[in-house]
Amino acid sequence: MNEDDFEKVYSELLSVFQNLKAEIIVAELQEKTQLSIEDVLINNNSTFNRPYRRDIIGIENIDNESRKLRLNLSRNGLYDLLPEGLFHSESLNKKATSFAGKRKLYKDQEKEARSLFSPIENELFFQRLQIEKNERSLLNDFYTLKEDFLINFWKIDKNIPREYLLKLVKLLPYSYQIAGDLELTKLCLERILNEKVVFKKTYENIFEKEERFKTESPNLGVNMILHSEQTEVLQPVIEAEIGPIDNEKIPAYIEKNGVLKFIEIFYDFFIPLEFKVKTSFKAINKNGFLIDVDNEPLMGISTRI
Repeated sequence: MNEDDFEKVYSELLSVFQNLKAEIIVAELQEKTQLSIEDVLINNNSTFNRPYRRDIIGIENIDNESRKLRLNLSRNGLYDLLPEGLFHSESLNKKATSFAGKRKLYKDQEKEARSLFSPIENELFFQRLQIEKNERSLLNDFYTLKEDFLINFWKIDKNIPREYLLKLVKLLPYSYQIAGDLELTKLCLERILNEKVVFKKTYENIFEKEERFKTESPNLGVNMILHSEQTEVLQPVIEAEIGPIDNEKIPAYIEKNGVLKFIEIFYDFFIPLEFKVKTSFKAINKNGFLIDVDNEPLMGISTRI
């Protein structure tokens, strides 16, 4: 690992403020830099300070020549899991008469014991790092739709356009934060379609007395009340306008299993059940009015006086 890469890795690690696991950070750095397994060593320092500290307590440069990093972690090592009597003898502690002497002796014994288990703990860390990499690989396969697991899990129609299917699968894990928030839902649909989307919330009367009484008789207190010539049952409606869209793209929207099919599936996941959605497309002619050899105007068809 050269000096520039080391400085880049070192600065990136110091700039991490989220409480991320060390395996995640190391795996991320291995993807973006030339960091190798041999460049990282870990040192478990128990979980005594874990309630108010991050997983990575600190970072040390072991040797300027080898350019290796030591990650001090707030995790229990083998030393913390085994009985203290294996490492600290009561007879040895009696040799130190003062508290400071006993504490120094205790710390020296702890340091030696942690050094003894360090190779094993580093190997265990590398195994967890490999697990993290395998999980990333599986997730990448899921999100690139090389596997149909997520499509089957969410019960999504496979016939909708692939590019929108991929975006929808990535968005669905956050549906609990998006569903019900019309502004956020509109923004997500805009980002997926790369078109302007406008939501207008209205109400429409779904109860028409004349039509209903043709099929069923009026019952007082059930579907009819006194002193009311007209009963209104208002249903919330979202009028979604998408566009302006180039005329050439409109067929891709309205064809069978086209973009409109995806939009309807999007509504099913993110629009509340009580809303009825009406979708309209605003079309424009991108080229405008042209007079040339390839676009000759025809009287009565494409032009008029």
